[in-house]
Amino acid sequence: MVVDGVPGQVGGLERLDPNDIESMTILKDASAAVYGSRAANGVILITTRRGKTGKPTINYSFNQGFASPTRLPKMADAPTYAAIQNEIQYYDNPAGG
Repeated sequence: MVVDGVPGQVGGLERLDPNDIESMTILKDASAAVYGSRAANGVILITTRRGKTGKPTINYSFNQGFASPTRLPKMADAPTYAAIQNEIQYYDNPAGG
């Protein structure tokens, strides 16, 4: 991958903001040979956007989400839980041994 003419960027596409990409070009076969042996499978050329003269513009985006259960089950208290466990053990082995 070549970003703005610099081959072999550490981190690759993960480091690029999709909003900063101006163009992408894929070179295969002989056209990628100018980038050496690392280009055997092809090369992705990425050009990022350039600054413009004039007043700066600032873009901001925000995404927020909340997660909560739709329904909470009724929980058993300790004596009820123990009684249920005793019943389960009894029915799993009614002979007691």
